[in-house]
Amino acid sequence: MFKIKKSFIKIAVAALFTVIVLASCSPSKPTPQFTLRIGWFPVPDNLPYFVILEQGFDKKNRLQIEETQYEGGAAILEAMASGLPDGGYIGSVPVLSAAERRLIPDKIVPVAASSFADPDHPHIAVLVAPSVKGWKDLEGKLIAVNAINSLNTAAIKGRLQQEGIRDYKLVEIPFANVGLALAGGNVAAATTLEPFLTQSLLRGDGKLLDWIIGGPPFESFQTVLVHQRL
Repeated sequence: MFKIKKSFIKIAVAALFTVIVLASCSPSKPTPQFTLRIGWFPVPDNLPYFVILEQGFDKKNRLQIEETQYEGGAAILEAMASGLPDGGYIGSVPVLSAAERRLIPDKIVPVAASSFADPDHPHIAVLVAPSVKGWKDLEGKLIAVNAINSLNTAAIKGRLQQEGIRDYKLVEIPFANVGLALAGGNVAAATTLEPFLTQSLLRGDGKLLDWIIGGPPFESFQTVLVHQRL
């Protein structure tokens, strides 16, 4: 009886050892890869996204990023509401507009602030033609903004009102093209930001009149929000 028990134990141990060896030899399940669809447009606030790509954080964490470029934050919000990108960097004014239309929080939810502006760290500038000496010279002139429904549009409207300018017209021109539009005499002024501001100044497209985010009317402001589609 003892011999039978001893043999049974040996068989059980051998079987357990075999199971352990087979388990260790079987291929491990790969870590699942996730896909994240991002909407973006060329502004410095999207820098963290490009750092992620440059440093390979996406690949290290098995994240597959699918990017789509849009004209601005409002366009990204519209696309998110339609179920296209999963997230993006959006300006504050499009957020307020989306909330008014009840897209927030029904379809889109704010996640976090990504950047801030103050007088020591200004964000949006007004670039003007060489002939413009001051704000009063913009009376009756054409002014470029990247999008009508944007934070820089709200800022330039507020500043023009503070300066007593009532007669002007806004036209939509992407940030990358406003310097050339200014140099060509198509507009008298344009709202812009880095790196486009420095590029335009180096080319001699125009001159810096003043800052309108990081300066009046928005001396201190939260400039960008990160959003996620529900």
